[in-house]
Amino acid sequence: MPICGKSAAGRYKITAYGMVQPMREPAQYTNSINSFLYLKRPSKLTLNATPEPVVKGKKITARGVLTVDGKVVVGVPVKIYFRAYGAKSYTYKGAARTNAKGVYGTRFTAARSGVWKVVYAGGPARNPAAAVDAVKVR
Repeated sequence: MPICGKSAAGRYKITAYGMVQPMREPAQYTNSINSFLYLKRPSKLTLNATPEPVVKGKKITARGVLTVDGKVVVGVPVKIYFRAYGAKSYTYKGAARTNAKGVYGTRFTAARSGVWKVVYAGGPARNPAAAVDAVKVR
């Protein structure tokens, strides 16, 4: 069975064959290996942190949509991180869950300019995904 872009996610048994083909002779199979291939579907995550720019101390909303193969994903958690300009790493800020339309959203207090990042961990049938949005705080 060929596996292509429309194949269902899951575990597939595969057999790989080794062969030798000496000059002007028919091919000879030398060995075969049985293994498994795990196929996951592509995920896409968006993020829009608004308003931009935002006044220090005011609320900022991190909102976006999670889709897999162009279809919304319902009830899935995403994690939200922030990295202030000049910082070397992201800090965990909280989590949100997608609704019936695949939309997640949560609010934070704006303190410093930097980059917001949302991460979907993926799952057995879905690839992980991430998105970022920079926001200036005045």
